[in-house]
Amino acid sequence: MKGARDLQNDTEFNEKFEELKNYLIESAQSETLNEIKRLSSENRELRKEIKKLSEQNDELQKKNKTVVANDKVTQIVTNQISEENVYRLIESLFVKTFDENTYEVPLFWSIYVNFYNNRKDVISLLRFAGVKIPDELESIVLPHEWDERLLDKFFDTMYSHYNCNGETYENNLRFWTCSMAAHPFDQKYFSCYDEIPWQFVLRNPLLNSQKYAVKIAEEINKDGNGVYFSKICHYQELSPDVLQTIISNLKAPQRPIITDFLIDNIELVTDKKVLNNLYSTLVDKYGGTKYILQMPEEYQKKYVKSLDNPEKMINFLNMTKFSKEKKMELLGNIFE
Repeated sequence: MKGARDLQNDTEFNEKFEELKNYLIESAQSETLNEIKRLSSENRELRKEIKKLSEQNDELQKKNKTVVANDKVTQIVTNQISEENVYRLIESLFVKTFDENTYEVPLFWSIYVNFYNNRKDVISLLRFAGVKIPDELESIVLPHEWDERLLDKFFDTMYSHYNCNGETYENNLRFWTCSMAAHPFDQKYFSCYDEIPWQFVLRNPLLNSQKYAVKIAEEINKDGNGVYFSKICHYQELSPDVLQTIISNLKAPQRPIITDFLIDNIELVTDKKVLNNLYSTLVDKYGGTKYILQMPEEYQKKYVKSLDNPEKMINFLNMTKFSKEKKMELLGNIFE
């Protein structure tokens, strides 16, 4: 028979066994619940993904229907494209980059230039329509997009930059052929002048820098073809410091084109010799008064004293920023 001690041990063992059994059951239940939660969560995510993919599939099917419809339209349109109507098609599809005169200019060349921003698409359409175009056409870069290497070459060959009939800034595309544009500094493609249109060169944003500001002033001062830089402000807005550098480095003008450039920017002129030259021009120039008003005070005084009509003097003085005392002093000279 078991003694009391043995019975006590059996009881403790049974209790420990029950505790272990309950622990294992609870652990198993907890793990099962966690696994169920995890699987439920994954199931929700999978449902979301299935819904998303289903929506994408619906969208793709809609797009596919559109593509098929568009493809039919494209086939109809492309079957109608020919060399006779492709130019009108291009004009209706794209916005012009430039509006150059195309008189006596091959159609493919005028289209390439005037629709330059869309030139790749234009070339594709021309080829599709069976238009014969030079292989070199698609590699042509117009001067407004030249890099520094090409711009520097332009400055180094200034002697050849003239345009036939003096068409410096317009109507010159007929003289600048596709081959000349593809080889801009190669004398094998031009005789006396390279015919590079200045309206494109002057649009080049690289010119709006201190490096080229000095070069521009130097070329204008040489009084050769570089004087055509005087129109640069007609084609792009220069930064104040670049414009000031050009003006400050210019000598007294020898040609009207340079004089006009300086007058348009007369408030930036500081050179005494240049100012004297401009003043002598403005005194006899119609509308010159408004520019004299932008000159240093000494030239405004000089102009007042040159007037022989008191009414004209008073009108001019009213436009100046002179003090009341200074105006009275200048008017007093009339009655001395």
